[in-house]
Amino acid sequence: MRKYKLFVTFGLLTMSVAVHGQTSTISGVLLDSLTHEGEPYATVRVYKGKKSDKPVAMSVTAIDGKFSQQVTGQGNFLVSFTAMGRKEVLRKVQLTATGGVIDLGQLLVQDDTKQLKGVEVVAQKPLVKMETDKMSYDVQADNDAKTNTVLDMLRKVPMVTVDGQDNISVNGQSSFKVYVDGKPNVMFSSNPSQIFKSMPASAVKSIEVVTNPGAKYDAEGTGGVLNIIMNRVNGKSAVNMNGYNGNLAISAGNKGWRSSGFLSGQQGKLTYSANIMYNAAKSKGTVTEMSRTASDGSRMDYRQKGNTHIPFTMGNLSLGYELDSMSNIGASIGLTSFAMKNDGHPMTTFSGGPYGTGFSYGNEMTMKNKNTSFNGSIDYQRFFNKARTSSLTLSYLFSTTPAENTNLRVYDPLPAGVTIPLKDLYSEAKMRGTEHTVQVDYT
Repeated sequence: MRKYKLFVTFGLLTMSVAVHGQTSTISGVLLDSLTHEGEPYATVRVYKGKKSDKPVAMSVTAIDGKFSQQVTGQGNFLVSFTAMGRKEVLRKVQLTATGGVIDLGQLLVQDDTKQLKGVEVVAQKPLVKMETDKMSYDVQADNDAKTNTVLDMLRKVPMVTVDGQDNISVNGQSSFKVYVDGKPNVMFSSNPSQIFKSMPASAVKSIEVVTNPGAKYDAEGTGGVLNIIMNRVNGKSAVNMNGYNGNLAISAGNKGWRSSGFLSGQQGKLTYSANIMYNAAKSKGTVTEMSRTASDGSRMDYRQKGNTHIPFTMGNLSLGYELDSMSNIGASIGLTSFAMKNDGHPMTTFSGGPYGTGFSYGNEMTMKNKNTSFNGSIDYQRFFNKARTSSLTLSYLFSTTPAENTNLRVYDPLPAGVTIPLKDLYSEAKMRGTEHTVQVDYT
């Protein structure tokens, strides 16, 4: 019997106008009750009033057990700390309209050594999962994923640091590679901060931090690998049922708009999934000012009022076909396009010292950067036992990354009596990188 399911969700023009309460910060450190060592990567959940299925804020403790969780609102809140094999720690806090920092101090956690006659699991899935060679952060289990970007979520991921200028470091190093669904993505690796700033976190299922890359990852000389697992159906189903499902979403605000679409389904032995997203971020009238005073008393002042437009597009199509009960073949093709345009009219003023009353000059400035990545892959997988614990995978990956950068500066006429060798500038650079990867994995 055929069953078709179609779920279409429209969030048409959901304006980003919301009234937020005062923000407070709950901080402290979670320690082992015996050794007083920090409890790393414990899940922190904040509930409004009493414990429920949906916390209002979530995060994890740092490697030294410290935590700092921002909470918006006022009233009574309940803070929960959970970790595998540990007793849950609960603390009640009251947040006021004035906000501020609430320091819970040192919290001690103990082993959960209760002997159970029967087993009844009543728990919530942890945000962080530690494995031998990697750490996984469950993005979809975090409520903030509904409204934040991927860059916002990376600030919560252990072993990943995002500074005030949105620079990313993995395991303490700024040199790292980015994989998407286990496959290298050259464009993501070359400009991860800007791309993650444009991607909605709802498009990502989990983020894996591979700190000890093996032969499967080409990460020699890097601090590690960020593997972004996209939030889409993988084409495998325990039930042989034909059908399809999809959704569309559009949102807009004063900083731009974005849209996304998703479709997946199964027809017999063929499975498929496709998704596309577009984000148009913009900022107008951004002012940049800089001053510098030299030892001779001269001063330089720089001021620019400019506009920035950052369109971002990403799409992917994946196909899978089950050849028989022990083997399957898959193929995928993807496109990622990122561009940035800056324009403005900067003014530079020199005064004091040898410049006397001073002078100014300005120029019309336009900079454009465009990076595109095309990638395709085909995989063949063969299992050698019914338990599917032993397999051989043959993979071929092709990627090409054309890029184009242009820079235009047209200077205003100089004031009378000022002679500076300023010349109009136009530069254009085109680059392309192409990779072919053949890989054999035996498990």
